Amino acid sequence: MIYKLTPEQEAQIPIYAEKWRQIQLSTKPANRPEVEKVIQQIYSTGGLKPPKSIVWFDSPVAMYSSHYPIEELLRKMTLFATLVFDAERDMDDQIETQLQFSLRTALQSNRVLHISDLIRDAIKNTNRYGGIIFSFNRVPYLDYCRNILNIGPSTQTLDAYLKLCEHINWYLLFDEICLVSERFTELHFDSQDLAHNDSGHAISYPHGWGIYCWHGDVVSQYIITRPQDITPVKIVIEPDPKVASCMVDRYGEDRFNQEGGFKIIQRHRFDGSVPKYYLVRAEEITTDKILSESNIDVLKVLLERYGKENFLRDSGIVISKIEDEYDLYRIEFANGDETITVLRVQQSHFRRDHYLFFPLHARTENDSLIRLLLGEEISQQYPDNNYPYFT
Repeated sequence: MIYKLTPEQEAQIPIYAEKWRQIQLSTKPANRPEVEKVIQQIYSTGGLKPPKSIVWFDSPVAMYSSHYPIEELLRKMTLFATLVFDAERDMDDQIETQLQFSLRTALQSNRVLHISDLIRDAIKNTNRYGGIIFSFNRVPYLDYCRNILNIGPSTQTLDAYLKLCEHINWYLLFDEICLVSERFTELHFDSQDLAHNDSGHAISYPHGWGIYCWHGDVVSQYIITRPQDITPVKIVIEPDPKVASCMVDRYGEDRFNQEGGFKIIQRHRFDGSVPKYYLVRAEEITTDKILSESNIDVLKVLLERYGKENFLRDSGIVISKIEDEYDLYRIEFANGDETITVLRVQQSHFRRDHYLFFPLHARTENDSLIRLLLGEEISQQYPDNNYPYFT
């Protein structure tokens, strides 16, 4: 059992960490003939028949989105389990637990782990993710233990596997077939080692697939490539506070304050300098602001914060039901200057509730507000009246 490293062994940790950081972040195209040669060696030295086919994909997402029955194949992936998991377990058994944890941490690269997490999340969105953790966090540890600590199995198969990981990052080694992904073509980071690019993909693969990121957070393409399409309303109704933070950065905080009628009241920062999300509130929610708003998603938020009963009281609007059987309502606006009769037609199998206004030309700009005032669920998108941007 190893409880402490020698000074010579400790000196090799940053060398191996940097070695694998450069390998795993390489954007050079994979040497396909060499990769296929090494895969053949892994199978032959592992006592298995060579794979019938080796299939290349432009990206890990393309690999998982393919027609191959990945879920079924994963259940029979005996080669990978024997080769990697057993070797890792054998090494762990010979290293004291705390030292093992410290060693793994020291050999890891924050950039590599961050990129692998982003790609893994994209793979999970295909609903075909098998839970296999690939070479990103295992291989530096296996290589160091094998060559510096001289522990673990000494086999040609493990040597071939480590060689394979010098060429590719994402792969599935099944008993009869191998699925292999090309490397990245581009990687972009900010000063905090977070994936970031203000003009295109932060992570790119051949033939166009990639991930758009703003300071480590995955965002929609238009936020990066068409920031002119961002509006205060889109920021306010964005359900993910981290994405809303990115949108405010792109739109401009001062401009958002001035044009959107909102102000940032608190910033939560991670890694020292990059704001990760904002909590914002209406600078002043008034009845006039609610009456002039036509976007139903924004109205939901404003009414939740102001309070429906408070709004009816302060605006002078009176709603009375004049016919129970037909859901017929009378809506009287302030000072009695206008009265509308509204018939709500209940939801059927074919369409949602809808509303008929009499006279037909009456205040159609307030349709969304009237729907909410007549009882349409205003918290449908935001459970428990908890809207993430208003405090």
